[in-house]
Amino acid sequence: MVLLLLRFIRGFVEFRVSGRFPERFINLLNRRGLSYWDIFPSKTGFNGKMYARDYRKIRPLAKKSEVKLRVLKKNGLPFALKKYKNRRGLALGAVLGIALMLFLGQFIWDVKVDGISRIGENEMYTALADCGVKAGAFKAGLDTEAVERKIMLKIPETRWISINAVNNIAQVQIKEKAPKPKAEDRSYPCNIKAEYDGVITKTVVYSGVSRVMKGSAVVKNQLLVSAVVQTSDDKLSYVHSSADIYADIFLSKNIKLNKNIEVLIPKENYTEKSELNFLWLRLPLRLSSSGSGIHADSFHTYSPLLNGVNLPVSERVGKRYCFEREKLTLSRASAEKILRKKLALFECFSHEKSKIKSRSYKILESRGGFTLKADYTLNRNIAVRQRINVEQ
Repeated sequence: MVLLLLRFIRGFVEFRVSGRFPERFINLLNRRGLSYWDIFPSKTGFNGKMYARDYRKIRPLAKKSEVKLRVLKKNGLPFALKKYKNRRGLALGAVLGIALMLFLGQFIWDVKVDGISRIGENEMYTALADCGVKAGAFKAGLDTEAVERKIMLKIPETRWISINAVNNIAQVQIKEKAPKPKAEDRSYPCNIKAEYDGVITKTVVYSGVSRVMKGSAVVKNQLLVSAVVQTSDDKLSYVHSSADIYADIFLSKNIKLNKNIEVLIPKENYTEKSELNFLWLRLPLRLSSSGSGIHADSFHTYSPLLNGVNLPVSERVGKRYCFEREKLTLSRASAEKILRKKLALFECFSHEKSKIKSRSYKILESRGGFTLKADYTLNRNIAVRQRINVEQ
């Protein structure tokens, strides 16, 4: 491979030798120490290859050995450059292209983070950018050890971090700290009482004395697990009760919605502006006046990819959508859709620790609006600790 590259750089010719004494011609080449290769016979002599500079020296040898030379093909870089000798713009463009590549090679084009699960990506990328690890950063001026220390101070959940600038990519490897288990304070005695009315479905008592069993009906604040324990010598002691008591509970939820509501209607037109980002440069491309009143902004960044790497040039487009207020009177069908969405949010955030066994709802309409009445049967842990004062 190296020899082929060397031959291409120096340039070589393919030639044909014909005449009376081709063997004498080869002997003369050997005496002069001239390099040749790929010799193979032909009908009138032989064909071969030789460096272009050496080929200029063999004319007297061909005359001496009474053979004729003919160039079949010219190969290599010198002949390619000679073809474009009069095209100065092409040569200048090549030089500028090489200079641009060398210049861009000194900067970070893209940042890739691997190893995060609990830490937010936006939080990590923002912290890295604040410390100088971002697209457009000068690689030679990047103190990775200092950045690693700063990141560990900024984001305490980081246990270990390594930053390596590979080519034009800043590769960030992160190990997160294991979540610290929440230690339970068991230094005080307490009872377990019921948080809701319900029917017991499962009891798991870790410490204390259970006062209920599966199938028992309980009411709110009823004692479920007692902290008073009788020892082997018939004495009483107080413990920190711990238990999981599961029960079916029955809950109702009312959600109201006015019939006349005010909504935001987006206008057909929107304003747009964009900028060209090249390394650290920000060049505006399109400008437009910002809309007044109620508005919402959205931003998108478009960056070309090359072999999975973001190139150091991108376009950031921002759009501003304007809204106007409009009063509407809800129909029953529209109100039901809205109320069902509100009910789904209520279930997601209020009963995330419960298992919904059954659900029923109905929508009532009045002059002023709509009311959704939902009835639930839930299964959840109703155990609540209640600290007791031993002195009393």
